[in-house]
Parts: sequence; structure tokens; C-alpha cells
Amino acid sequence: MSLRNVIMKQFGKPEGFMGRLAGQIMARRLSNIQRNRWAVGLLELKPSDHVLEIGCGPGIALNEFSKMIASGKIIALDHSGLMINSVRKKFGSLEKSGILHTIAEKIEDVQLAPESLNAVFSSNAVQFWNNPVEVFNKIYSALKPGGIVVTNYMERSKNATSRQSLDYISQLSEKATHTKFKISKIESLEMEPVSAYSLILKK
Repeated sequence: MSLRNVIMKQFGKPEGFMGRLAGQIMARRLSNIQRNRWAVGLLELKPSDHVLEIGCGPGIALNEFSKMIASGKIIALDHSGLMINSVRKKFGSLEKSGILHTIAEKIEDVQLAPESLNAVFSSNAVQFWNNPVEVFNKIYSALKPGGIVVTNYMERSKNATSRQSLDYISQLSEKATHTKFKISKIESLEMEPVSAYSLILKK
């Protein structure tokens, strides 16, 4: 396996030294910062909201949530213990305040309380879900009436194109029709060389 492939594999579940390197790349990549900031804005969060991020990685979106949530709750979920430890170090004061809660688990293995969340967010994490329809149904049950889901995606393969990003999110949108969500739409952020797309679902 080439060094590039070794590093690319770490973006799925960062572990060890190479995982720390992958986390640093994710955290510093300008396109990641820009599209996460844009996608988080689509949630239109209120200071008292309870929000879950699936696949928090090094905490790019959490940085945005920390500016918005003053009396609510932020739940940071990632199946990489390395990323969760990184988040705990970066946002230790937020965790001590009781606003931030961290969980080192896969979304499929987590129990979510019924109607406990206002919003659910993920960015380039959906491709690691075993069954997106099952995950969306779990999220639906955990959302309060009127709750929102924003699932952001940007194709990251070699020679990636905006068309690949759109095709993937469009396929995800079709899968969402097999859930109870009432509203489904796609928003886009034009970027170079690859645009980002977000699927928005509302309960």
C-alpha cells in the first residue's frame, strides 16, 4: 500500500501517528473550514438548541457550534477515540461547563433519547454509515418536532469532480425518501476544484 493510500485510509478512522497527521490535515485544510462554516449556518441554530454532530473529527464544526450554543447542548460523536481525545483537549472548558458532551462510538451503536435534539449535523461522515436509511430513521426519532438535519458532502477521491459530489448527495436524498422526513432539499457551495453539497432534512 502506498503512503498516500495509508494516509487516505486514516481519514476514515484516524489512529496512531498517521491518524494524528490526518487530523491535522483535516483541521487546517481551508476547504474543510469553509464548507463546514457554510453547512453549520444552514442549521440556523438558537443558543438553547441541542445539537448532535456525527463524525466530529478534529472539531472544525464544533468551533462554530461553540460560538452559537450558550445554554443548550453539543454532542460530539466520532468512532475514532483519537479524534474524541483531540476534541476534549481543544474544548475542555466547554466540556467542563456541561455544554459539550463527547462520545467515542459509531452512530449505529449509540442510543439517542426520543425527541431530545433540535439539530443533527455531519460533514463527510455519511459514507462511513453502514445503512444511511437506518441512521436517518434513528435520527428522526431523536429529533424534536421541527428538527433539522444537515448532511454535508464533498468528494475527496483522486481527480474528484463536483459532479461526483452532487451525484452522491442526490443518491442520499433518494434514500431519504424511504424515511419519515417531510422535507428534503439540496443546497450547494461552489468551490474550486470541487463544490460541496448539503442534504437538508426536516421533521
